[in-house]
Amino acid sequence: MTNSLPSVSLRKWYRKVPNEPEESTSTIVLTSPQRFFVDIRLWKEPQPSYYRDETDTTPSANNIHWAFAGTSESFDRDGKRFSQWHHWVDSHSVEPAIDVGEMITQDDGTVLEKGTTIVESTKEEVPYEELWADLPLDTGKNARVCIVLKTLDDNKDVRGMIIRIGGWCQGLVKTDDGMTVERYCPARSGEIMEGDTWDAHVKIGHTELPCKEVLDVEDFTEGHLKMKRGGISWKTVEFFTW
Repeated sequence: MTNSLPSVSLRKWYRKVPNEPEESTSTIVLTSPQRFFVDIRLWKEPQPSYYRDETDTTPSANNIHWAFAGTSESFDRDGKRFSQWHHWVDSHSVEPAIDVGEMITQDDGTVLEKGTTIVESTKEEVPYEELWADLPLDTGKNARVCIVLKTLDDNKDVRGMIIRIGGWCQGLVKTDDGMTVERYCPARSGEIMEGDTWDAHVKIGHTELPCKEVLDVEDFTEGHLKMKRGGISWKTVEFFTW
């Protein structure tokens, strides 16, 4: 599907049924028209061992609740609408994974996702629900653009994806040094997100990501972008304007 607009989705809450809804993470998903996605879920409260050690003030991977990227698709079954996410890189696993959820549009335009998940401590499968809201897309200068970049080097165990949608940008890369994630939010995003405290820029991990450079790109005449940062090469796999 290439004729739809990109989307920026905010998770409002999550629960394992029958628990009450809550949201202990800042969870944003960027999805491109060709259905590439980057899903980054960061703990709102600093976790134990917030930094790697006393001499290294880079936030540690303990602050990543979950981060993954890949492609998604939607389909209908038995009169219900489902979405399925194919995890191409995942902070929780080295094996590609697929998860699927029923998507139910609510009267206010939000979407309730329902599915099942595994409780790590017991390995029991339990139902879950999470509520999603699409955030407004930017309309300012150079805002109507979506760029997706990927990197892959199996010989060096490097795999990553970056998506820019207007003033939003999220990227992640997994190497033998672990997972690195980075997020940029546009101006006024705090107001859009109803007063929640969200950093305009968050980076966790030690690998260099070219997210800032992707945001700074203004010449889109070629629609093609290649970058190299920290010895890792990135190339465009999708470019879209509207």
